[in-house]
Amino acid sequence: MINFINRYEPYILGLFFLSLLVSKSAIYISLTLLLILQLVLLHNNKKAIDYISSNHLFTISISTFVLGIITTFPYNLNFVDSGEFIRKSILLLLFPILTLQLKNSRNLHFAQVSLFTGLYIAVGYSIYNMIVLGGWSGERIASFWDVGRWSEVLGYILAMTVPFYLENKKTKTQNIILLFTILISSVCLLVSGGRGPLLAIIITLTIYLLIRNPKLLIAIATTIIFVAFIGQDVPAIHSITERVFSIFGLNTLPSNSARLAMWEQGFNFTVHNLINNPTSFLFGVGINNFEESYTYYIESIGIKQQLIELTENNYSFTDMHNTYLDLAIKLGFIYLLSYVSLLLALFLHFLKKAKTNPNIAYSAMALILTYIITGMFYTSGLEFQTSIFFSLVALCYARITNDEYYYEK
Repeated sequence: MINFINRYEPYILGLFFLSLLVSKSAIYISLTLLLILQLVLLHNNKKAIDYISSNHLFTISISTFVLGIITTFPYNLNFVDSGEFIRKSILLLLFPILTLQLKNSRNLHFAQVSLFTGLYIAVGYSIYNMIVLGGWSGERIASFWDVGRWSEVLGYILAMTVPFYLENKKTKTQNIILLFTILISSVCLLVSGGRGPLLAIIITLTIYLLIRNPKLLIAIATTIIFVAFIGQDVPAIHSITERVFSIFGLNTLPSNSARLAMWEQGFNFTVHNLINNPTSFLFGVGINNFEESYTYYIESIGIKQQLIELTENNYSFTDMHNTYLDLAIKLGFIYLLSYVSLLLALFLHFLKKAKTNPNIAYSAMALILTYIITGMFYTSGLEFQTSIFFSLVALCYARITNDEYYYEK
C-alpha cells in the first residue's frame, strides 16, 4: 500500500490541480481519488492524525465542514442538501492532509506544474473563443468556466503571482514565466468582464503596493490613467474603461441596483429569521429550500413585482450575490461565523510569516483578501471556486510552513 501511495500520489495531485481551471468532471474524479488516497494515508501513517489535531487551522477547517454536514442533515431523509454541500465544500475536509501531501517536494512540483499548465490551457481556450468571434468588441469572453467563475479564478491567480513576482529572488526563466502569467491573466480578466473580481484585485494589489512598493503603485496608476486617457478612441481600451467605471455606477446600471436591492432584502430576510424563526437564523433555511423560502418572504411583504421593475428584471431570487449573506441564510449564522473565522485565522497565520517568508506570505494574504472581497459581490461559498481557493491556499501553506512534522510514508 505504501508503494501504491508513492507511485500514484503525485499523479493524482497533478490531475487535481490540472483540472481546477479546465474541467468540472475531472475535479469530481480527482477529488474522489484524493479522498481515497488521504484515507489510505491516514490508515498507514498515524502521525498524520497528530499533525492535524495539533493545528488549530486544521481543526477549524474540519469543524466547519462537520458543521455544514450537521446543518444540512437530512431529517426528512432527503440527502440533496447534504450531497450538494459535500460536493462543493469537501476541500474543507481534505485541506489539512492536502497541505501535508504538498510538503513532499515531488508532489509540490507536480501540483505547481499542473496548476499552471491548466491555466495556460484555459487561457488558450479563452483566446480561441475570442478568435471565433472574429475579434473582441467588448463581449464577455469565458473559458471552460463561465465568465463569472473564470474571472474569479483569474483574480486568485493574479493575487498569488503578483506579490510572488515582486518579492521573490528568481532566475531569469522564472521571471519570464511569472511575468507572462501575470500579463495573460490580466488580459483575460479584463476581457472576461468580471467586475467583482476586477475590483477585488485592484483593492488587494493597491493595499499590497502601498505597503511594499508605493513608488511602483504610483508608476502603475499613472501609466493606466495615461493609457486610458489617450486610448479612448481605441475600441478595446474604451470598452475596458467603460466596464471599470461601470463598477461605480450604483444608480445608473440595473445590475448594480439589483445587487444593492438583493443585499438589502437578504439582510432583512436574515433579521426576519432572527426574530421569527431563530432555528433558521442559526442553522439556515437549507440550500435547495432557499429559493422557495426567500420568494415566500418577498411575496409576504408585497414587494416582489416592485423589485423586478426597479431592477429591470435583474433581481435574482436564487442567490444573494454575496457569499456571506448567502451562507448565513442557507446554512445559518453559526456556519458563517465558523467559515469567516477560518478565513481570518488563515490570514493571520500568513501575516506572522511575512517577515521571514515575504514572497509566499504576501501572495497568500493577497489571495485570501481577494477571496474575501470577491465574496462581497459573488456567491462563492458553495461553489467550486471555493475548492480552487483552498487548493491554492494549501499550496502556499505547504511552501511556507516548517512544521515539526515531516512527510513520511
